Amino acid sequence: MPLQDELREFITVSSLREKIPEGFSDDYDLIEKEALDSLAFMDLITHVGDHYHIELGEEDITPENFGSINLLASFIKSKLA
Repeated sequence: MPLQDELREFITVSSLREKIPEGFSDDYDLIEKEALDSLAFMDLITHVGDHYHIELGEEDITPENFGSINLLASFIKSKLA
């Protein structure tokens, strides 16, 4: 499964509980539009670290890395490279 598809599925099922906001796409701003509450955001961070075996530091948890599905996919790819 492509990375964006896996992330989208995790976010929509686990975080949004399938209540997908209007206009939701891989570029949808998860932070600015407050699509995820703080608990859902922490679940996403934990999922990324555990599922992709990435050690995340405080400096990694930024809007530039976690702001959208596409940004998150790019961040994960860079950490795995």
